[in-house]
Formats: sequence, structure tokens, C-alpha cells
Amino acid sequence: MSEELESVEEQSPKPQKKKGKKGLIIATAVLVPLLAIGGTLGAAYAGLLKIPGLKLPGMKAQSVAKNYTESEDEPTKLAKETKPTPPKIKIEAEPEPPAVKEPETDPELGAKKLAGIWNNMDAEDIVRISAAYRDEELARVLIKMEAEKVAEILPIIKDPKRAAKLSQLIESQASIIPEESS
Repeated sequence: MSEELESVEEQSPKPQKKKGKKGLIIATAVLVPLLAIGGTLGAAYAGLLKIPGLKLPGMKAQSVAKNYTESEDEPTKLAKETKPTPPKIKIEAEPEPPAVKEPETDPELGAKKLAGIWNNMDAEDIVRISAAYRDEELARVLIKMEAEKVAEILPIIKDPKRAAKLSQLIESQASIIPEESS
């Protein structure tokens, strides 16, 4: 019985796989156009084939005079007589960048804002911070501050001459009559 099974198996056809015909078709469809394009570009690169408008790096260039000659060896009279002149390069000076316009400032508004901040600080800290201020600038801020806070600040200033000058500046600035805006 086993002999019969073996003979039946030998008689039945086994399905055979196609060996790469589909892959061969795809490879051919891709490789043939690539080779054709590569060959064309290679011939153009070597100067064997002229393709208008195609400029590849390293491509052999032919002289322009050769294109206008009557024969391959003899350039025309015009090409002999005239020498090419280099193009004139006009160098223009760079325009100056527009001047940066400083924003308008209002010292009085700045003094008012700073006085609001200093009103909430300790008098000793204000004296330490304002040590580098010019007397006119410091007086402009002090005049905008609360009188009680200024009364705490002036005695702490170590230089009595500076404290006296600040007092005089506060007096002179406080006596200015504000202009009415029309």
C-alpha cells in the first residue's frame, strides 16, 4: 500500500513557483530608462551630444567664437578684429542705514513713576541707590515723592552740603509755575 501512495504522489503534478519573472520585468522597466538617461547625460557631459540649455558642472565648454566661424579652423574677420572687453562693474555705495530715532522721553513722567516706587522703599535703600544720581535728577524725583518720605531721606544723606543743595533744588523746582497747555 505504501508503494501505491508513492506512485500516486509521483503522478500528481506539484505546483511550481515562477522564478522571478515579475522581478525581472520590474527591474527591466526601471533600469532601461535609467541607463538611457544616464547615457544621454554622460554624452552631453563629454561634449559628444549638444543639449540646448543643459549646463553641467565640469562640462566641456566651447568658445563662442567657434559658433560664428565660417569654417572649423578659421574665425571670421569680426572675431579676429575685436577683442572682448570685460564688463563694467558699477559699485554703488551702500545706502546709509536710517538713523535710529531715539524715542521721545518725558523726564517728568519718569520721575513720577520712580517716585512711586521709591515711596514704597526704605529711606536707607533710597540713599544708597541714589548716590550715583546727579543732584538735579535726584531733586526732580524727590519733589514727586511724598513729603514724609523725603523728610526721612534728607537727614540720612552723609554729605550735608549735598542734602542742602538738594533742598535748594527741590525749593526752586517746586516754585516753577506750570505752563497751561492750550
